[in-house]
Amino acid sequence: MKKLFLLLPVLLIVAAGLFWKEYNSPFQQLSREAKRGDARSAYTLADHYYFGQNDTKVDLQKARSWYKKAGDKGHVQAQFVYGYMLYKGKGGSVDLKGAEEWFEKAASGGNPDAMYFLAGMYYYGKGVPQNEELSAERYKQGAEAGHPACQYHHAINYGFQSDTKNYLKWMNRSAQQGDRDALFNFCEHTYSRSGGWLEDQDLVAAYRWCTLALKTGKKEAREKLDSLGNKLTPTIIAQQDLLVEQFMKDIQNENVFDPHIQ
Repeated sequence: MKKLFLLLPVLLIVAAGLFWKEYNSPFQQLSREAKRGDARSAYTLADHYYFGQNDTKVDLQKARSWYKKAGDKGHVQAQFVYGYMLYKGKGGSVDLKGAEEWFEKAASGGNPDAMYFLAGMYYYGKGVPQNEELSAERYKQGAEAGHPACQYHHAINYGFQSDTKNYLKWMNRSAQQGDRDALFNFCEHTYSRSGGWLEDQDLVAAYRWCTLALKTGKKEAREKLDSLGNKLTPTIIAQQDLLVEQFMKDIQNENVFDPHIQ
């Protein structure tokens, strides 16, 4: 009993040390700042719960709640992610009306991903009245803000107007950022000389574009690649493969895609 009594102060000191260590952990400090109303801390805390960062368990309900709190404070990226969670039903029920409202807030703050989702909602009439003019405006806005998928759709709209110059301008910008639809578009055109802007087939370029399209997930490019493999020399194929490898590294380094979007 006497030994236990003597050990009690030591145990209390150890317990206090552990408490103080936990209290001052980066996660607890972040939580306190978020609870005080700091928007950046609230967004970072939400990311911890969304991605399961730094040994935090994934909790989409908590992530959704903290993104909203950060968004309420004017954090533009949080506004988009909260809208996206409403759109997809992550961490709660689907709320398309709410998603549209939060996408609008984020788009007003310059978020290109929000512009892209708004354009799609207006085009298909998903949660909002269908409005192709508004859709085209949002695609244009997103394209000018550098969003590759918006650039692709903006190019397509120029294609409908038979504006070849602007069609190629925006399609190329989209492809250079790794948009798989734009890459496959060039794959088809260079392979078949379609579209009216190529005088001859360019099979070397077709191999490069089709390989890039396939690597970014466009499975339709496989058939054309199989055909091209018999028409090009091994040396040319090896050269193009090196260019493709460098291109893929470049677009990964640019990191133009929001990691929240799955």
